[in-house]
Amino acid sequence: VDGTALNACSGLETIDFAGADVVVVPSMFVTEYDDHIAYDFKGQAYSAELGDWEITKLPTNYRETKRIKLETMVYVLYEANDANETIELNYQLVSEGSGFNLDNEWHTVSDVKINGIAGKLFTSTEPEGTNMVFWVDESTEHAFVVTSSFPCEVLLELAKNVAPVGK
Repeated sequence: VDGTALNACSGLETIDFAGADVVVVPSMFVTEYDDHIAYDFKGQAYSAELGDWEITKLPTNYRETKRIKLETMVYVLYEANDANETIELNYQLVSEGSGFNLDNEWHTVSDVKINGIAGKLFTSTEPEGTNMVFWVDESTEHAFVVTSSFPCEVLLELAKNVAPVGK
């Protein structure tokens, strides 16, 4: 085995309701490797639809320039006048086969809270590197990553302003 399992947030659970259909509860498994941390989701999400999310409060002159929506994952790019200074929002349903692989070779990882939800802050160890923040909102069954070269304080504020489109 390449990695060492750090934490199974809640193992894959099956519940038998007196002979009724078996329910598979979505779960997240975390595995740390030498160069990345894998956040893998098992089980089926309860919602059938991937929501539309955005960062509602952006720095001055930033605007959404690209949105790529796949079946279970969305990538949103925000840019200003300088194309080298971007903000990325990635999100997906917490469901079987989805997950994120986030670099820990060039980042230090620390615990944070995003609107009361536990998350991880990946702070770049390189001067020109990008920082990332990751969290899972179990109430919406979505996992999020916001990435930017902005300082971590700004990145955390961006993450706190991720909301459904139009809210």
